[in-house]
Amino acid sequence: MVRRLSLTAVLVAVLLTATAQGAGARTITPLPAQWQKGVTVSAYWWQDLSGKPFLQWLGRARTSVRAREVTFVMTGYQYWGNLQRSDQLNATEIHTSFGSKKLCKGKSGRDFRFCKTPDLKALAAAVRRAHALGLRVVVRPQVDVGRIASQSTDRDRINLPDDQAPKWFDSYKAMLSRYARVARDTGAEGLVIGAGLSGMTDTESDREQWRGIVEQLRSGALMGDDKGYKGELTYAAQWDSVVEDANTPLTKPFFWDLLDAISIDAYFPVADGSAGGNPTVDALKAGWTTTAFGGLPKPPVELVRALQAKYAKPVRFTLGYLSQTGAATFPEKSAFDNAKSGGRPSRSPQARAVQAAFDVWSDVASAGWFNGISWWEWPASGRGGANDASFSLQGKSAEVEVCLRHAGFVTKSCKPSKGAKK
Repeated sequence: MVRRLSLTAVLVAVLLTATAQGAGARTITPLPAQWQKGVTVSAYWWQDLSGKPFLQWLGRARTSVRAREVTFVMTGYQYWGNLQRSDQLNATEIHTSFGSKKLCKGKSGRDFRFCKTPDLKALAAAVRRAHALGLRVVVRPQVDVGRIASQSTDRDRINLPDDQAPKWFDSYKAMLSRYARVARDTGAEGLVIGAGLSGMTDTESDREQWRGIVEQLRSGALMGDDKGYKGELTYAAQWDSVVEDANTPLTKPFFWDLLDAISIDAYFPVADGSAGGNPTVDALKAGWTTTAFGGLPKPPVELVRALQAKYAKPVRFTLGYLSQTGAATFPEKSAFDNAKSGGRPSRSPQARAVQAAFDVWSDVASAGWFNGISWWEWPASGRGGANDASFSLQGKSAEVEVCLRHAGFVTKSCKPSKGAKK
């Protein structure tokens, strides 16, 4: 059971005698009313949204971190069906990787062609289960590039030329339509129409494609009928797209005006490699308000504030940090790439970065336009634990921090989940 507050959120401000980082006393202020307390539920295996582990960890999203919203990430894979071709960044085909018990027996997950994606029935059941737990639901389709894990690359590098882009968008829309239909038919409150596709939102012709996608979702044409999606539509822009918008505001107008909210994958660099890759919370908070890291034209807070003022839309983040030193230096790096750069497994950098982000953006949210953070990530499989170096919150100090901030008061029930495994 979730503990009920005996005082209104406005009056609750309590003194912590011990924090998740083992620091001294501090005050927790309840989050603003519009803050959507979210976690991102990642699913990278066909069974991840079904069975007892998923049901357990979905329930723990509600109780262990006091989430009130979950975002289900559904991944398509860009690669050529012609196995003789290896130039996957140039592929105009996006494949789903649904599985079955017969097909997936003995498969490991390294080959993206097989068994990587829960099917549509599993997603629909997951949305209904989340609703039964009182959770708001967002469906987020996204694209990974490659046919084999060892050869995959970042989606923001997808950048098809004008003569190939229409073919890519046709394939993308076919994938999106399936997830949009599930989101509509299950009453999912939000749908992310795209995520991190910086190279496919650059040109005016690309942006016309996205405008058409929004219109077809609203009308139902994308789903092949006249029953449009009525929930919240947004696009999850990579943080560097926000920088680009600030640098070229007139020559490259984005399509935020057609969407309900501005969503940002907010992996802004807020630290350098000093302090052993484990800066203090105060140093990390300062990183959000400086141009010292990443060569930004304005501090991250000012970039986001200017974007919101330009389009007069609410803003929300997806954000997460590795459990490694150096996590806040290049937050978007994979655990593998960060380790190659010298990152070492450690729970403290993740927890500190989470605390700093809460401190900075809860202050910004007092103006009423910042709608919170969906934390990356809350793996459907229960991956995590004290020795895990990934983005997972499960079983770590960062989980405690998120729980406390979502609660807005001191409670001993905020503790690392048991059972998370690397």
